[in-house]
Amino acid sequence: MPQPPTSLKKAFALSTLFWGSSTFLQGASGLLGMHAGRPFPLTVAWGFFSTTCSLMIAQYGARYGSEMLPDGAWATTSSNNLPDWWRQLTTSTRDKNRQEALYQSILGAISYATLERRGFRTALPSSVITTGVYAHTPLHWRWSQMRKDIIVASSEVATAAERNRIQKLGRLHGCHHCGSRQLVSMKSFIADHMPPTKIISELNAEWWRRLLRLRAKQQLLPQCQSCFSVQGAAVRQGLHQAVYHMQFRMWHLAPVIALLIADSAPVREALFPVTLELDSWFTRQRRALEQHLDDLGWN
Repeated sequence: MPQPPTSLKKAFALSTLFWGSSTFLQGASGLLGMHAGRPFPLTVAWGFFSTTCSLMIAQYGARYGSEMLPDGAWATTSSNNLPDWWRQLTTSTRDKNRQEALYQSILGAISYATLERRGFRTALPSSVITTGVYAHTPLHWRWSQMRKDIIVASSEVATAAERNRIQKLGRLHGCHHCGSRQLVSMKSFIADHMPPTKIISELNAEWWRRLLRLRAKQQLLPQCQSCFSVQGAAVRQGLHQAVYHMQFRMWHLAPVIALLIADSAPVREALFPVTLELDSWFTRQRRALEQHLDDLGWN
């Protein structure tokens, strides 16, 4: 059987490693209490950080795994008690490789943001009492309204026509919290009012909204039965409950897209100076960390 070309192997490795590391860091974010229900600037910053870390992990895993981690590398330490793999990663002989990995990670982050269009929120778990990471954001509204994907709630109970539209959106986009399309169970999607009715009532009761006659509106979003089953208690208690998602989506191909466009001369000319500056900053931080370890006697 003919072997797939090296570029195809690398593309597969990149996308798989990126998806896996993104899923792992999403779980770590949940353990640290970070989810998509936090304030928007915080979720964007945290999501961007998690995404770039995942991209770097994918780059190093796909490009240098066999070199950086030979047999016993994790157990081997150098004379100054730091693992050899750390020294190999940070020595000057690896500068060009490190800069290339950083350059492609920058391209990957740009590709991810372009494909995802959710402000890096999908790097975080959803909160069951707020809009999920798979929901449409204002970045989607113009395109989504053209496709009639935005459903503004007309009442506290969804109409039959709205429920029918929700089923179509659910099969297309999945549950707005966990991304499940319920293809195996074929259960019906719930027309989820977002923000929840209890929360929207509290918002509309605020004095300044009543004074200005500004009423917050609800959007109907598809929700799977699993997320619906835990949402009621969470809303009543006002507690955020993290909902994790593992679906492979098109934005997980971001490092592959970066690989395809990395050799473009105009792109490299525009972004590589930024790469060099970031690499210089990371080098300074690494040296400061090693100096701190020296001061603590760990080195």
